[in-house]
Amino acid sequence: MKINNLIDAIGMIDDTLIIEAKRPAPKIKLKQAKPAIAAAVLLLCLSAPLPTAVALGSDTAYQALYLISPAAAQVFKPVRKSCTDKGIMMEIISASVDGSKASFYISLQDLEGKGLDPTVDLFDSYSINCPYDSTGYCSFSEYDEETNTAYFLVNIERMDRKKIRNDKITFSVKELIFGKQDYEGVLSEIDLTNIPYEPDTQSSIPYRGASFKYKEPDYRDYRYLIPDASPLASPVDGVSVTGIGYINGALHIQTHYEDIGRTDNHGSVYLADESGSRIEFDNECDISFWDDEHKGSYDEKIIEMPYEDISDYRLYGSFLTSKGYESGKWEITFELGK
Repeated sequence: MKINNLIDAIGMIDDTLIIEAKRPAPKIKLKQAKPAIAAAVLLLCLSAPLPTAVALGSDTAYQALYLISPAAAQVFKPVRKSCTDKGIMMEIISASVDGSKASFYISLQDLEGKGLDPTVDLFDSYSINCPYDSTGYCSFSEYDEETNTAYFLVNIERMDRKKIRNDKITFSVKELIFGKQDYEGVLSEIDLTNIPYEPDTQSSIPYRGASFKYKEPDYRDYRYLIPDASPLASPVDGVSVTGIGYINGALHIQTHYEDIGRTDNHGSVYLADESGSRIEFDNECDISFWDDEHKGSYDEKIIEMPYEDISDYRLYGSFLTSKGYESGKWEITFELGK
């Protein structure tokens, strides 16, 4: 959708209710300080230069005042409907209010060819600051190839169900990822007819977490593969299979995901039959742990199964990676309900 069409469809700020997002995300609760504490401390800070500093644009003062009293912080926060950083402009496009609920569109336009594309993601780095307790979420809407602009829809709702009036909302973003790629297919480089039996292992790992089907595993109960110096397979940039072996009655498959804090690389490996149908085992789990640089993550799939059955299957991988990352400070403040 072109920008003019988008404006025609949803109107300028404060017009009729904006259409629903295509892919809504889980709601997050936006907390406000307890009224008694906020009132007491607010009385003190109003006699100090803190609100003045907020009005003059001090981010430190704003964050401090917002912790004390979100309502006061939003009163003094200057209106700023667009912001440009790192060659990317964020702007409020349109908004509307319906009782205790509000919706607004924001745009992110790539002004310098950073590489934004239809896969752009805010990487859970956004914040929605309101003058009251509320819930809210942001979801991708669409991407305009001609103007290199991504559009996102934000929905908020007051928790006390009171009407939203002439309230200021601050929306900010710190990180963007883009250039996402999906991969799913057989890992033909891995030969399941000749799996190392009881290879060298390690037991002490910088544990990150686990996924499982029925019973939560205790990572201390397992031994783990030592990553091979050369990957066994690299099906997509940023993802490598770094080990495979049979340890203590279970097949272990180890995958490394590079620089997850900037790429959101993730995925899984699994066994499939000759037709490519995924086979799920009751006693399987995935244990994740950091690499030596504490930037990438190892994921070790552990499947309890007879050694002689392994050759009946083929190894598949399903991965999601991204090539683009940009950090910055994008923040806008605007009024709702007028």
